[in-house]
Amino acid sequence: MQTKQSHSIDSLFALILFCIFALTAVISAVMGANVYISSSKQWEKRYESRVCLDYITAKIHSAGEKGAVSLMETEGQKVLVLSENVNDEIYDTYIYCLDGSLCELYCARGIPLSLDSGTEIARAERVDFDLDGSLLTVSCTDPDGRTEKVFAEVLL
Repeated sequence: MQTKQSHSIDSLFALILFCIFALTAVISAVMGANVYISSSKQWEKRYESRVCLDYITAKIHSAGEKGAVSLMETEGQKVLVLSENVNDEIYDTYIYCLDGSLCELYCARGIPLSLDSGTEIARAERVDFDLDGSLLTVSCTDPDGRTEKVFAEVLL
């Protein structure tokens, strides 16, 4: 009789141990899923401002000519102007924020500028440009109100 009771206790112990293991595995999986969801939401929130800043930085770096980067104000908006010479004609790329979007407008110099004609690049609540000597500061505020900055040196 002791061997049968000992066998029952061993089986019960193994069952309890298995249940603890299964419960731990389920809890770990749920916690891992929650961490993943939280992290992906944070990355998604930061995505828009990072896209804006990375896009502007790439555009500034591609404007490698001296004097190709400047700022202007039109229609109450501060606009980053990137100029390039194509077949002896000057073309300007205007980068600005309008109605919650980072926009870009590319046209030949001298064509009347209407900010409504630009192409939307990404969502941004606000984009500010500040040129202090050869240091350009770009700050981007995303729709959630977080602001990130990037600094770029430009050729004057």
